[in-house]
Amino acid sequence: DAARTTHKHTQTYTIITTIENNNRKQQYTTTIYNNNIQQQYTTTTRTTTRTTTRTTTRTTTITTTITTTITTTITTTITTTITTTITTTITTITTTITTITTITTTTTITTRTTTITTITTITTITTITTIITTTITTIASHHIHHKMELSPGPDTD
Repeated sequence: DAARTTHKHTQTYTIITTIENNNRKQQYTTTIYNNNIQQQYTTTTRTTTRTTTRTTTRTTTITTTITTTITTTITTTITTTITTTITTTITTITTTITTITTITTTTTITTRTTTITTITTITTITTITTIITTTITTIASHHIHHKMELSPGPDTD
């Protein structure tokens, strides 16, 4: 019949099966065309490469900054302190030397005069005492001896 048209329908079904086996992917594709099975086999291999690069620059920067700051501060402080101390010490030493010289000169002259006078006086007194003692002893001895010669018997005075 010319009025009738025949339509043919094609139905297609696809089944994909994947099997993982030690990092190797195997894939099977099954296609069905109107109950006619056609099987296709495909294999996919996967490779992974990983590279890690790490660079550190922090240590160098920190070390340089700390060293420079510490050196500058210490040098300035020490220089100033030493200069001030030396100036003060020199002034003090000069004053002390002048004072000691003056005192020594005056004292020496006075002491020598006094000592010489004292020694002379003491020697004179000692000599006079010795002469007086010797004279008294001689007179007494002579008197006793003379008295004994004059009186032969016991003394009844």
